[in-house]
Amino acid sequence: MAYNFQSESEVKDFIKNLGIEYRFGCYSEKKPEVCHLLADYLESIDKNYEKAGIVYRNTCDDYKYAKSCSKYATYVLLGKGTKKSDFKAAYNYFEKGCDLDDPTSCFHQGLLLIAKNDGQGIAQNPLKGMSLLEKSCKAEHSNACYYLSGMYISGVKKPNSENKSEYLVQRDMEKAFQFALKGCELGNMYSCANLSQMYAKGDAERGGSTGVIHYCERQADLDFILKNGTAPPYVPIIPTSLFNIKNLNVLKSSEKISGLLLYANEEKLDHFTHENQCPNPQSSLKDTCKANNEWNPFGTGLMYQDIPFPVFYVQTEDSIAFAKECFSKHNNYSFDSQRDRSLCSLQLVSFMFAATNSPTCIRRSNLITNLNPPKLCDPLGDKNVWATLFPLVNGTNFTEPINFRYIVVAARLDTTSMFYKTAGAISPVTGLVTLLSTAKYLKAILPTNKNFTRNVLFLLFNGESYDYIGSQRFVYELLKGNFPSKSKKFLPNITIDDIDLYIELSQLNATETLVAHYLRDGKPERFLLKLQAQARNEGLDLELSEDTLPPASLHTFLKNRTDLPSLILADHKTSYKNHFYNSVYDNATNLNYTYLNITANETVIEGIQSYVQNVSTMLAKSLYFEITDEKYDNETAADVQFIDELFHCYLEEGNCKVHQAIQQVKWQHEPFSLYVGVDGNSNVLTTLIGLTLGWVTGDSVGKSSKNCTNEPKNPALRYYNMSQSVDDLNTTLCYRITMNFTEAVSPAFVIHDYDWSSGEYSTWTESIWNDFRLRIFLKPSASHENMTVAIGSIL
Repeated sequence: MAYNFQSESEVKDFIKNLGIEYRFGCYSEKKPEVCHLLADYLESIDKNYEKAGIVYRNTCDDYKYAKSCSKYATYVLLGKGTKKSDFKAAYNYFEKGCDLDDPTSCFHQGLLLIAKNDGQGIAQNPLKGMSLLEKSCKAEHSNACYYLSGMYISGVKKPNSENKSEYLVQRDMEKAFQFALKGCELGNMYSCANLSQMYAKGDAERGGSTGVIHYCERQADLDFILKNGTAPPYVPIIPTSLFNIKNLNVLKSSEKISGLLLYANEEKLDHFTHENQCPNPQSSLKDTCKANNEWNPFGTGLMYQDIPFPVFYVQTEDSIAFAKECFSKHNNYSFDSQRDRSLCSLQLVSFMFAATNSPTCIRRSNLITNLNPPKLCDPLGDKNVWATLFPLVNGTNFTEPINFRYIVVAARLDTTSMFYKTAGAISPVTGLVTLLSTAKYLKAILPTNKNFTRNVLFLLFNGESYDYIGSQRFVYELLKGNFPSKSKKFLPNITIDDIDLYIELSQLNATETLVAHYLRDGKPERFLLKLQAQARNEGLDLELSEDTLPPASLHTFLKNRTDLPSLILADHKTSYKNHFYNSVYDNATNLNYTYLNITANETVIEGIQSYVQNVSTMLAKSLYFEITDEKYDNETAADVQFIDELFHCYLEEGNCKVHQAIQQVKWQHEPFSLYVGVDGNSNVLTTLIGLTLGWVTGDSVGKSSKNCTNEPKNPALRYYNMSQSVDDLNTTLCYRITMNFTEAVSPAFVIHDYDWSSGEYSTWTESIWNDFRLRIFLKPSASHENMTVAIGSIL
């Protein structure tokens, strides 16, 4: 029977029938779990605590139901539903529950043994009590972990001892740390507070994050301190050239190391990438990561290793120079006697609340038993960007959906690295700039829809560095019929079967050969012929590579439609030409980019700007042919000034001309981050890129005005005041654009009963950070510290 829970009478009937069902399940069917629910009903609905207590007691005694034992023990302890409180009886029922492996019972039994209960018939026994708390903590009772952490921090004094300094359990910061960490991972904020204090004071695991500075310029310097250091723990300061898997494994196994500080190498490196040799191995198509297919051959995989100490990267030369000077003055001599003098030291603080893995962290952050659950981590995610070449609707009020077939042109939006402020020059910026440049040029040569049956859908996916978060969510919504909107009233419903062709722009550095990757089952043969012909016209050497797909968003689409005609354009055939993939060194220098600051009439014949211009022109003219069935023979080319400005925006200057053109405000000078970030914290750059795509694919509908953004809207259209061009920022027009954003958060976090072990979707999360700082200080000698302690004890 269905109930209307907005009807008071039906709610009362439901509650009454629930009590009847519980009584039948308990008394007739003899089900202990239903008896426990009946007692809960008597407690919360009938407010009959005496009857509730009787049912809890009988369920414990007759059925050995642990939760009922714990509940009845609480009643007796508090005198609830009974004539008076009875500590001894409560203890006995907590003991019953604990013997039945109920962690809450073990916790309370342990506390009763630890506390001094004079005249209550319970002999104080802290050691037994702590063992019960440990059992409870292992069973994930967070309060038990917190209490144990506190007891090991302060130590436990002997009961009834006249000597106040005599301890039954000595202070043990290692155990205190372990229990605080477990409690914090379980969502106990008091445990997290203990943990934070231990990190701050250097009492944490592996000697904490405080250590003596040892400045290294070469491998021999690092080897020396590992062999001859006499005042551990140390925090070596090393150039990035020494940060490799061999050295890190040695540092991880050494008891002398409590942290690591990196500085930029003075000499140019040949490679520096700590991504996997085959990125996104869990979410790519089968055989993408074959043994002989190392797409990222210099990848160390260090990004995905558990490193038991903090690793900081410092870019500012002044900070490194100060640390080096301090090391030279206080540390860099007489290493045999280091323990006997004050030493220049570092404290690295980078405390995280996260717990074990994503499923555990999300579960503990959402515990329904906690009215205000602490947040330990957030799903990675932001927004995808999409726009179409032609509007999706027509008619007088733009309310009539148009049923197109679609050509998708896609690229990724994000990059990642072990360290903050990664530019992502080759990946993803080259692909991103090529897409925007192609969109702008195609719009210029094909401005209106002359009853064409095909439209171009431009897609920019976010979070692709982490198992294709953005494309997974996009395809998920596509298959559910939710794109571009759940509402079908004013917009066409676009499905995966409406896509005639998928083109993805991957890493596109200026190499001798441009490669088109595709699978035999989805070979876009006719389009490849057009692309090859146009490549020759633009002076490009286009090579075809069948059945070799590098890691890309296309994998997500092919998993759901194997016959999708598709290709990936890239600068590599079997392995990345970019030897700094997903690292701090994938920057403007790696791309050989120099800002030219040219005008609209100037030409460029070499460099990355010229190369991207040629690729964009080739692709746009090929798409023109595909849409119109006619060649575009005009000698014009993609806008090289626009390309130059885009690279400047994403690699060097946040307050660039393009960003000023689309939003007449001042932006930060520093380039914006291309890291996907976490769900709920929108990335400014994603919005700016979306507006840029809208600007180059939109239509000018008149002069700029206050009413522009208030034009009659429907879900298919947006109106913005934007500059006419990057050369004329002060002349603004009103643009009508077909651009919007979709969620780029993995479906794993929106599916109610998602199977975390399935591996179907990305499940990446980021820990909540408590603090992040670095401090240089002069640490007193060990003998000085011991003397201070001795004097303090005497006083």
